[in-house]
Amino acid sequence: MREVVTGVWHWEAPHPDWTGAENEALRRRLAAISETPNEAASGVVSSYAIDEGERLLLFDPLALPSEIEELAAGRELVVRRVSRVRPRPAIRGVGARLTRA
Repeated sequence: MREVVTGVWHWEAPHPDWTGAENEALRRRLAAISETPNEAASGVVSSYAIDEGERLLLFDPLALPSEIEELAAGRELVVRRVSRVRPRPAIRGVGARLTRA
């Protein structure tokens, strides 16, 4: 995970639905429609968090780093899924406090 600019974080994680030999056909389809075919073919996806004071905005969150979980403590969480390919799995641990945008 890295802080791109103050208050904006980016991290990458393997998508659980895209890994493994059994999903090779899916990865090929993703690579064919992706603007960055190498990342799609490897099954690695990007997620972002934006600190907005009282709210923490999460974009396509997957495998939240511990630093993001700490930032989320005591805040309203807003999740925005922007992936055009498939919805992301639910976030464990903080899911009960999420506001979907």
